[in-house]
Amino acid sequence: RMGYAEYYQSEETADPAKRAQLLVQARESFTRALLNGVPEDIAGDCREFLGYILQDLDDLGVDSGSSEQPMELYAPEQFAVVRTFLKEHIGEIGQVLHDPFPKGVQVDIAVIPPTEEKPFYTLCTVGMGAHLMHLPSDFPSAGLDRAELVLSLPPDWQFGTGEDRWNWPIRLLKDIAHLPLDQSSWLGWGHTIDLGSPVTAGSGLCGCVLTGVIHADAGARPPRSQRGCGC
Repeated sequence: RMGYAEYYQSEETADPAKRAQLLVQARESFTRALLNGVPEDIAGDCREFLGYILQDLDDLGVDSGSSEQPMELYAPEQFAVVRTFLKEHIGEIGQVLHDPFPKGVQVDIAVIPPTEEKPFYTLCTVGMGAHLMHLPSDFPSAGLDRAELVLSLPPDWQFGTGEDRWNWPIRLLKDIAHLPLDQSSWLGWGHTIDLGSPVTAGSGLCGCVLTGVIHADAGARPPRSQRGCGC
């Protein structure tokens, strides 16, 4: 309901900056509804309104992609596949950190809070897998052309502070998630990434390596939807 209200309010707003703000809020509301799970008829409405919103943002000159690099978004059934996988094998989503100005793909971050069994935060990208990665021509796909990223953090990690010493994991996940699209390449197990500089002031971390999801439940396998998405 909030998404509908924000969208229709934007239609009645003459100020371009205010209208863009309302459209971004509406986009977050509809995306959140898809991620949290809604009936199929409502999911269809969410997708339809997301299309209207992206077009309106594009008309306003707000980051919504271009004809050369259109926005790639999960279909409702793909949202459901990723959401179910996270719930069954990683944990219950506590909050979703939405990407306010996506470029090419919308990379939201699902935050799974610590539990007794898993006493740490788990961050998972949701949206990277909407892009079909370009695998080498002689490399068998085997479901590796779509992916999401997972990162674990200590249980006392702070969110929403606005301080870079706490925010860098969010930035890191989003930056890495955009690499396959920006570089027309792919990412998978064993890839190393040279960040070029420390992730934040006072840190010595300036690179990362991609591995399997160490803390997923035993037997967890990457989900596949009709169009495919890996995790």
